[in-house]
Amino acid sequence: MAPASASSVALSAVNAAPVKPVVAWGYNGNGQTTLPSLSGVAAVAGGESHSIALLDAGTLVAWGLNTSGQTTVPGTATGVTDIAAGVDYNLARKSNGTIVAWGSNASGKATVPSDITTATKVAAGKDHSLALLANGTVRAWGDNSWGQTTIPSSLTGVTVTAIASGYDHNLALTAAGAVVAGELHALRDERAVSDVRGRDRALPAYAGGFRLLRSQGGRGGGLDQSFGIESAAESPLRGDLRRSRRGVAGAAPEFFP
Repeated sequence: MAPASASSVALSAVNAAPVKPVVAWGYNGNGQTTLPSLSGVAAVAGGESHSIALLDAGTLVAWGLNTSGQTTVPGTATGVTDIAAGVDYNLARKSNGTIVAWGSNASGKATVPSDITTATKVAAGKDHSLALLANGTVRAWGDNSWGQTTIPSSLTGVTVTAIASGYDHNLALTAAGAVVAGELHALRDERAVSDVRGRDRALPAYAGGFRLLRSQGGRGGGLDQSFGIESAAESPLRGDLRRSRRGVAGAAPEFFP
């Protein structure tokens, strides 16, 4: 999942227009919601000011702001099965388990470790990247100023089935249906500690029947949001897993219904 932006891109629930089965809305200052001609779309992702679509053929189409080359799809991005859009870059997982990254490479977020050859899913934050591997483990690289590329010890020996990245935090869904989060006041029953800079570091784990994760993050200390989708109730926003503002020194976490 991409970090939050002022615009959104989604696959249409009712495919009434097969040539363009994507709906986009919100801020369009860089053409990110002006859809190109699209057909056979398998997935979509939205960055801060750009959008990307994965087609059934495993190829990609990108549009919007291109100041960092984020909408210039590299020729190696073929046979793609999963995509993620960060603020100003993209990740694409290929069918052979490798990852292609392009756009801004701030903090090395687009420099994919060469030993990643069994990726199944990807997630992109502001300046960090995640990959879920076939053995259920998670790899991370890029900026680590909030510990976002340090895999929590609570995931050791645990099989992860889904990942999501926000602006500077991550979520992992385990095979048991539990959500593990870091660097965010994401859950009400969290255990929080403060680092030397006085920022709250959340170390929560929510055990529940979740099957999907969504995570977003605002700019400049804005709102970080996390979403858990239950397997039973199909609730898009669990009461205990509501969006919450990033910890600020001396301030209690704020929860929003």
